[in-house]
Amino acid sequence: MQNNQQSFGVLAGNLLSYLQRLNYQHRTIEAYRYRLRHLSKMLPNGDDSIFNHEAWEFIVSQLEDNKTWTVIETYKRALLQTADAVFELQNTGTLEIHHRTRRNCKKPDELLLSEIAEHLKALEEKGYQAHTVYEYRTHLVKFQEYLASRHTSIAAITNSEIFGFINSLSGYSEPLRYRTICCLRVFLRYLHESSVLGMDYSILIPRMRIHTNERIPSVYSTDEIRQILDSINTASPVGKRDYAILLLIAKTGLRACDVSNLEFSNLDWERNTISITQFKTGKRLQLPLLADVGNAIVSYLRHGRPESQSPKVFLQARPRFEPLKAAAVSSIFQNMAQRGGILSKPGRKHGAHAFRHSLVSELLSKSVPFPIVTQILGHKSSDTTLNSYARIDLNNLAKCALSVPSIPSDRPIHAVVEGGRR
Repeated sequence: MQNNQQSFGVLAGNLLSYLQRLNYQHRTIEAYRYRLRHLSKMLPNGDDSIFNHEAWEFIVSQLEDNKTWTVIETYKRALLQTADAVFELQNTGTLEIHHRTRRNCKKPDELLLSEIAEHLKALEEKGYQAHTVYEYRTHLVKFQEYLASRHTSIAAITNSEIFGFINSLSGYSEPLRYRTICCLRVFLRYLHESSVLGMDYSILIPRMRIHTNERIPSVYSTDEIRQILDSINTASPVGKRDYAILLLIAKTGLRACDVSNLEFSNLDWERNTISITQFKTGKRLQLPLLADVGNAIVSYLRHGRPESQSPKVFLQARPRFEPLKAAAVSSIFQNMAQRGGILSKPGRKHGAHAFRHSLVSELLSKSVPFPIVTQILGHKSSDTTLNSYARIDLNNLAKCALSVPSIPSDRPIHAVVEGGRR
């Protein structure tokens, strides 16, 4: 049961004791202790100040200063997460918030503007997948924060606020700007259709062309993949986990998000199959559970996985032993590639998805038909596979090369070109 009349000093002590019981490293606890002292100085009566929702909001407002998460200084982010941890432990008796970034937890549903909340609900009713709705939520929270900094409500939006918000995205990457602007366009169209706005401002949103299919997917050779796998110390619990994860991706082409979401119920040991619902597409996918992959997973489960009631197969190695995130899976690949001495070529990506590309490259080099590759990757259609991966099938692309006609030496090049246009 929560107690909103406790002093900040008592709550800070409770947090440090909680972290000690979870066997957090000494340096981590000391970092929390340092940040707690800083937060105490921000309160009127220091450690003796009553810490409740109003006190938490006061600290948050001082540290955020009407800025979005991406532009807040790093040390202030750490202070915000520590304040969240104190508040969460006080109200729930456990810690969850401090493991997430504030951009994911900052705006609970009750703090969303009603127009945004209703729009998200409408997307759910249209059958949008949960992770797609969440992406809309993330981008529209940026818009909400921008409007708050301008002291403007959604009903009072003008083209000035819209273009101002778009200009504020200049520091983001091209893909992130593209997704944010697309979500904003859909939201503005919804506001007009639901009569919140009299004008359809979506028509003012500039259309961006994002060049997603111009780069050749990054691939690693069979020898490079083996070098990465051989660099893993499988004698340690973490090594057993990392080896099982990377071997699983290398042999099946699963996305990092699907590996992080893998549960025991997805593994059929009697039939040697892996059956999942893909996070990205929502499409069912069944793949063979190869012997070497199965053995690596079993080795991790028996000798590396912490004791946990979690249904997820792969867990963090640190206390609380939470399920791995997709980003952590990609980090494993990056760390092992560096340790294995695999130097990335200019422009070559070194995330877990590169293993997926590498599997496709190997299959195509063995003349596996595109429809079969489509099934293995779990794509909805062969067109997706063809558009994404035909560019790495260099052997078959070479067969499509057109012969270059010879140019008579007695005719200038411009005459040949002009003649070909007639």
